[in-house]
Amino acid sequence: MHSPEAVAEKLRALLEDIVGGAVPLDEPGARTVPLWNLGLTSTGFMRLLDAIDETFGVEWDLLDSVDAVSSFDNLVAHIAAEPDTRAAVREGADQ
Repeated sequence: MHSPEAVAEKLRALLEDIVGGAVPLDEPGARTVPLWNLGLTSTGFMRLLDAIDETFGVEWDLLDSVDAVSSFDNLVAHIAAEPDTRAAVREGADQ
């Protein structure tokens, strides 16, 4: 599990890197609008999911709820609630 505050900080940095600039998350309501409204493209979305997997160890399944990725706040909550699979992957590799 991850701290929501730490997730939000790192996720913001990932998102800004992918969209190529500042993301206005401090504006009222910005954290609850669709990620597309923050400048994320479909290609950027795939890059973001990959970066989340690498950064937080949260693997994505295309059958996961769309609500989990519908906004910045929902994405933070989803990542914070998921276990970090990187440790499990490393343990499995040792066997």
